[in-house]
Amino acid sequence: MEAILNAIVIIAHVLTVLFAAKTHRWAWLFSLLSCGIMAYFFAHDRLVMSSIYNAYGAVMAVIGFCTWRRSAKENERSIRWTNPLWTLLAVAALTAVIFLVDRHVSNHPFIDSACTAMNIAATFLLVRKDVNAWLLWLITDSFYIVLGITESTPRYILIYGVMLALAIFGTIQYIRACAHYTFLKGTGKRNK
Repeated sequence: MEAILNAIVIIAHVLTVLFAAKTHRWAWLFSLLSCGIMAYFFAHDRLVMSSIYNAYGAVMAVIGFCTWRRSAKENERSIRWTNPLWTLLAVAALTAVIFLVDRHVSNHPFIDSACTAMNIAATFLLVRKDVNAWLLWLITDSFYIVLGITESTPRYILIYGVMLALAIFGTIQYIRACAHYTFLKGTGKRNK
């Protein structure tokens, strides 16, 4: 059963990234499926905050779907690239708060807290179609691969290896799309 769930997560995440890279709202439907299964995996492995993040991810998938559906109706495809300093400050603050809660529960409280904080910020940024979301996922996926190696958990190595490759793809797609838009104040208006 675990192998089937691993395959479903990988397929759902591949489809999530492919649709998200094209700013298509179907990304969020596959994200909902992936988050549900990953919440189960993390809870089973006592990575409590990562499990909670995936529950948050499921809620954000619904919000993302609705937001992108509305922007599709308004013919808005703008991809933003906001100041990464605000993203880093938000991640640092979230990591500190989550660590205080998670330090007695998780097997790896700092990594679990940091990855959860980055995932929360990245999911929020992806709803806003921000390049920084993909950059955070490059870091988070790398951490989970290291966690999989240190814990001898092949599931994480496999899933997050694929997710890292997909994050690279998403980053490239968003940066290319962003080249067609101005960076000034994240307006997303086309250069003339």
